Amino acid sequence: MLTLGIHSTQERIFEQVVHYFRTEPYQISKVETKEQLISIDGLLLSIETKEDFTKVVEWLLACQNIPTVFVWVFSAISLDFEEDILLELGVNNIIMTEKRVPLLLKIIKNTFQRLRQTDVVKRDLISSPLLNEKNQSILVNEEEQSLTRKEFQLLQLLYENRDTTVSYKQLIKQIWPSEDQTGTYRLSNIVFHIRKKIKENDVFMIKTVRSKGYMFVMK
Repeated sequence: MLTLGIHSTQERIFEQVVHYFRTEPYQISKVETKEQLISIDGLLLSIETKEDFTKVVEWLLACQNIPTVFVWVFSAISLDFEEDILLELGVNNIIMTEKRVPLLLKIIKNTFQRLRQTDVVKRDLISSPLLNEKNQSILVNEEEQSLTRKEFQLLQLLYENRDTTVSYKQLIKQIWPSEDQTGTYRLSNIVFHIRKKIKENDVFMIKTVRSKGYMFVMK
């Protein structure tokens, strides 16, 4: 379940958000410490006074360590150059004046709906037979793409360790177990041909982790 965190000194903001999302399948929680950032998908920060601005900046700096968290700001006071600073620090949307809070909540709702749809696609992909060992193939946009034996071996290793870097050394050892001196250029050649076969796919990709190896990731 997606979670929206609220950090505000005003209880009315939290209550307004809870009321708005009362029929939605999302969890709303108060965020008091930066350690909680790893457990949320979005964060709503409020600025009630000039003093709050510095605190919000601190929260935004902390959020930069967790780039998957969306951040929105409601400001009860007028912002001038401060608005540019917030945007530079990665805020997705800023709303000023309480009359526009419903608009901000609609923006948050739309973002969460897209996130939810993306999560469904990823879960379906992970649980589906993406790789067909018998046919030595991969499913790309619901179409089967044939692979060579080495291409299938490489993809299978990466897929089984998805979202984790598999080193060049590990891949070489698995694909060419009897060849100690096989260079990374042979891996690069296989990855090149795989990427050509899956280039129309917009759900997953093979990411190069410079000087380390490759990683299978969902987009």
